[in-house]
Amino acid sequence: MPYLIDGHNLIPKLGLSSIDDEMELVEILQENSRLSRKKMEVFFDGGQPGRSFKRKFGMLIAYFARTGSTADAAITNRLKQLGNAARNWFVVSSDQAVQQAVKSVRAGFLMRINSPGW
Repeated sequence: MPYLIDGHNLIPKLGLSSIDDEMELVEILQENSRLSRKKMEVFFDGGQPGRSFKRKFGMLIAYFARTGSTADAAITNRLKQLGNAARNWFVVSSDQAVQQAVKSVRAGFLMRINSPGW
């Protein structure tokens, strides 16, 4: 199953603390995606003012929410966009709003993250 990941929730779980921890997480997820052959989408807060953007890294897509929006909102919107297909995805987030969205579309949910191998 593919993954939707709240990047800023996962960063501290993996003990990442560098100034460029987002790209550090992207590298870990990209490698995990390559080895597992699973599609992954990671969402981050704090993109550029007025617009969001995405970058593709192999089977991993990184989304950066525009300033004034959140990764939580982007994940919730992505789940809605997936519709019934959302049931085929796992979501990695500790945020209550995202958890509610996951329940409403019956997607899989991972609450405990011990390593990038899930």
